[in-house]
Amino acid sequence: MVFGFGSKDKDKSSDDGYVRTVAPRPPTLIHAGTRSLQSTRNWGWRPHPASHPTLTGYYAPSTSQSSAAPVMNEDEDSVRGFMQRYKITRYEGKSKLWSVFRWVDETIARNHHEIIDTKKAMDVLKKEKVEEIDRLNKKFYGLAAEIDNHKTRAKETAAMLEKWGEYWSAAESEKEQLRQEIQKLKEEHITALAQTKKKHDDDLAAEQERLHGEITKLNKSILKKDKEISKLKDQNAAYSKEDAGLITDEEFQANATSLSKQLVSLATMTRGSQPDTRAWSRHIRSLCWKHLLLGFFEYPHGFGVFGTGNEGMDILSQFYDMIADPQNPGSLTIPNTPQENDWRGYIFEKILQDVRAGVGEKAITGWFEDNVLLVTQSLTAAIQQQCPYGLTEEIYTAIQKIVRNAGILALEMGSQRSHVYFQGCTPGDKIDAPLQSKFADENGLNLETGATVEIMTMPCLIRLGDGKVDLVTEVVLLQGKIIPARSWT
Repeated sequence: MVFGFGSKDKDKSSDDGYVRTVAPRPPTLIHAGTRSLQSTRNWGWRPHPASHPTLTGYYAPSTSQSSAAPVMNEDEDSVRGFMQRYKITRYEGKSKLWSVFRWVDETIARNHHEIIDTKKAMDVLKKEKVEEIDRLNKKFYGLAAEIDNHKTRAKETAAMLEKWGEYWSAAESEKEQLRQEIQKLKEEHITALAQTKKKHDDDLAAEQERLHGEITKLNKSILKKDKEISKLKDQNAAYSKEDAGLITDEEFQANATSLSKQLVSLATMTRGSQPDTRAWSRHIRSLCWKHLLLGFFEYPHGFGVFGTGNEGMDILSQFYDMIADPQNPGSLTIPNTPQENDWRGYIFEKILQDVRAGVGEKAITGWFEDNVLLVTQSLTAAIQQQCPYGLTEEIYTAIQKIVRNAGILALEMGSQRSHVYFQGCTPGDKIDAPLQSKFADENGLNLETGATVEIMTMPCLIRLGDGKVDLVTEVVLLQGKIIPARSWT
């Protein structure tokens, strides 16, 4: 409701924005509704038109075009009750009441706008909620459809599991059946294996007994054959001392070993007051073997016993040419045939017999003794150069004995039907596989293939075949000794 005051007179202003009248008169209460309330009471004041704000809210004038808040209709009793409730005096009530009405009007207007804003917010929120509900409904229906799909798949899975269960049961039944069959087969296999093993053991025992009897018979037969073979060997290859001059392998080994020991003893005698070292002994032995091989073994199989450059060598050369290979003249290798071996062995056997008998009137014996003397002089001169203090009579005697024994050994080699010979090596030679089996390191170390020869302290003694039946089998009678390079101490 709107309260207006009819008088526009003013005489002075008050602190509350209103003008006090000199002659107050009852205000005119303008009711905006269907009835009006006029009070004949003297209020004693009226508002100044300039300080009276435009009423809004419930107290604003209502028009058909406005959408203002509805107008409150109040009667005098209501106003009186309001003034009494808030203890407003009659004469001061108008001023306070107007302020109250203005506050109420503003509050109602503000609340009205807040209500409108709240309504709009509620509409927006309602719209959002509706949209949210629609979205949730769509999600719900989507989830419901998905749940239906899951239910359908679950039913299908359950049906499949049930079907698989039937398959599993069938597989288990088949598995059990197969297990029983396997067990049955195992038992049958064990039984058959036991029967087979028993039969095999019986057959094996019978076969072993039969073979034992045959082996016994064969052993007896072998013993008999061995005796026959031994007899045939004796008849075939056993040269008697009377007709073939046979010297056994053991005798050759003993003779060559004895000669090697004599050389070691000679090296000890020639050392004199020098320090006792292995190097001196090896050097003297190597020097001796060099002169002995040149003096008696330059030509193999006895043809070098007379030395070189003398009448005896010329005679032996004519015999040598008679049996030498005509397709390879001048070769030091003679044919290895039973006929040539018999002829050669016979010649040197006769020379050996004369030399041992000491028959001095024969020229052949003289040629041998002359070569022994030449080799003795050559070796003595070589050793004397190594011994600055000179040689004793004992050393001269030892040298003569060594040289003569070497000459006898050369004649013994030539008197054999088989090929018996020395194989040596010179400094700088490489040890290959064949030489590795014929020579050994004098230090007792392993002789590696490819090692270089520094010095030879003893040649290798070899026999080839038996001169009659076996012409190719090579047997090392005595292994040679060498010092590889960088190991001579």
